[in-house]
Amino acid sequence: MSADRETENNQQSIEAAEGKTLIRPALAPVHLGNTAETPAVTDEDQTQAGGSGGVATDFARNIPFLRVIHPREFTQRIRLNEGTMIIGRGQNADIILHDSQVSRIHSKITYSGGKIFVEDLGSTNGTLLDGRPVKLDSLTIHSRLQIGRFVLKAEFKDPDEISYDDKILAAATTDSLTGVPNRQWLLEQGVTFLKAFKENKRLLSAVMIDVDHFKRVNDEYGHQAGDQVLCDVAAVLQKNKRELDLLGRYGGEEFLMFLPHTQHDEAEMVCQRIRSAIEEHVSEFEGHTIKVTISVGVASESFDALHALDGLIRRADDALYEAKREGRNRVVVSQ
Repeated sequence: MSADRETENNQQSIEAAEGKTLIRPALAPVHLGNTAETPAVTDEDQTQAGGSGGVATDFARNIPFLRVIHPREFTQRIRLNEGTMIIGRGQNADIILHDSQVSRIHSKITYSGGKIFVEDLGSTNGTLLDGRPVKLDSLTIHSRLQIGRFVLKAEFKDPDEISYDDKILAAATTDSLTGVPNRQWLLEQGVTFLKAFKENKRLLSAVMIDVDHFKRVNDEYGHQAGDQVLCDVAAVLQKNKRELDLLGRYGGEEFLMFLPHTQHDEAEMVCQRIRSAIEEHVSEFEGHTIKVTISVGVASESFDALHALDGLIRRADDALYEAKREGRNRVVVSQ
């Protein structure tokens, strides 16, 4: 087991495909959850020049985004491509807002000809633009779009600015050694999953993974070899997880995963596949070939039993310890 779980001080970044996010192309559903109170929709200091009519801009190279400005914890930008994106609470939406005030199919955003349009799709609680209900209207960089408890605004970002933002984001959310998300980001996303899954009556599984006898690798081959092994393990985990699964480095030689919509038997199958992939992988370092195995603990909860994320993680960790006691290189599911 890692002795320095609590001492990890990694710098990080994020991916953005699966409910993943700050800057990401609109290729997979964007998941956002919320518990904060709804604010009044008010103007804030403008950071971009623009006019009032659709946002066709003079900066032809700029890239359009929707940015979440409330709740504050979801400081996320959603890239808009030419075409239409559906916003709603249902799983078929392109931008999924986990909020009971949002209809399953609530509204749609269309980006065409350098302009952004919003259209309400017969939602129960309506779509508000600058505080007024709208059926179809253009969205400017001065507008505030409110859907349920979420408030969004349009932005056009210069590619160079996006590149800089990506670097800042990477430093804050990604493990500097392995390149997977860090513990802080992963736990924040886990809390969001917990709230959203309770509201939408979904299952959630947590998976704790530990590299077996990792100290031996460091002792026999050196710490640089150990670093290489951790990078290889992270890469194999990333390759073999499912698209919607969240993976991060928890500390030392431990990794944590969240598996949405997954009960314990399916989670065990996923983890057995991952365990086998790690067992078959060979790391190479300065002429040495190094093979390692992993022990895995799995815990699953239904929506009515989900109360706190730390309890679910603790159960997965207990199952991991049981896997160690039983001989390592195995998956144990918490009962």
